[in-house]
Amino acid sequence: MPDKQWYRPLDAGKQNMRELRLGLVGAGHWGQCYIKTLDKLPAAHLAALASSNPRSQGLINANCQLVEDWRALADIKPALDGVIIATPTPQHFPIAQFMLEANLPVLVEKPMTTSVDEARKLHTAASVSGQLLMVGHTHLYSAAYEMLRSRASKLGRLVSIDAQAGGPGPYRPDTSPLWDWGVHDLALCLDLTEAIPSEVLAERLESANTSAGYSETIAITLRFPQGEQASIKVSNMMVDKCRRFTAEFERGRLTYNDFAKDKLLLETAPGKTRPVQLDDGLPLTRQLLTFCSSIIEKRHNDPGLSLGVAVIETLARCEEKLAQTSAKGLSGT
Repeated sequence: MPDKQWYRPLDAGKQNMRELRLGLVGAGHWGQCYIKTLDKLPAAHLAALASSNPRSQGLINANCQLVEDWRALADIKPALDGVIIATPTPQHFPIAQFMLEANLPVLVEKPMTTSVDEARKLHTAASVSGQLLMVGHTHLYSAAYEMLRSRASKLGRLVSIDAQAGGPGPYRPDTSPLWDWGVHDLALCLDLTEAIPSEVLAERLESANTSAGYSETIAITLRFPQGEQASIKVSNMMVDKCRRFTAEFERGRLTYNDFAKDKLLLETAPGKTRPVQLDDGLPLTRQLLTFCSSIIEKRHNDPGLSLGVAVIETLARCEEKLAQTSAKGLSGT
């Protein structure tokens, strides 16, 4: 595991870029977010979309080529400069592996895969191909989190992290709330501590089968080698959407609240809290600009890839703990 910061945002907005030709696989909710964001991005445009959705033609302009089979993106002419994968999670691995073997830079949505084995194979595939593989941990690209991370060194040693994330859903048959909501918080925790947890605990606090789908609330505890501890609660049973990430340091506290007007608050003493001024730009825009500048500068070793693998490994450890606690509960009845 690298001893440096995994994620280093590039000041992509100031790069002297040519306009890149990008391909996109998937036109669901996140795929449509990428389409809308690329439509406003001067650094790149959507040249090709792979989607079997019959309504996809209405989402793109006349200059964008529509194909049903994602494999066809490797043969688009003129050649694409990179590919974004925004499909359901189980499809990430085969598509990303194919695109890397086709010598195309790849940005894959979170979580990067559904298993540790697949994550490690993609890491190897990126290394063998010499192509860029980025993982879309979008909140790492939030201006609020970037500022939190830059201010951290001025507040002394990190003591603890407290995070909550969730909302009313989503209810996905292929992705649990742990892998849906928790993946972002784990990415933030591992990035901020720059370490792998020495201990992982996970407990299912409540669960229910509703007409909308399966829902649950999960509590996660991460303990790190230098003594830091993170407490995370994720749920798709919350009434309102929530994403709050508080980092406690020796000389203050920083809170990133994605759904608040002031997205980053600094508390230097009890009662002394003030908002922190942030740069402009939405997280997805900043993420795409980083992807584009990495392609232009031929950066093949994105530090966020090792983080992506570490997140999948930590999610798997959480799943193991949940399975153990469930088994204990059954044996005690």
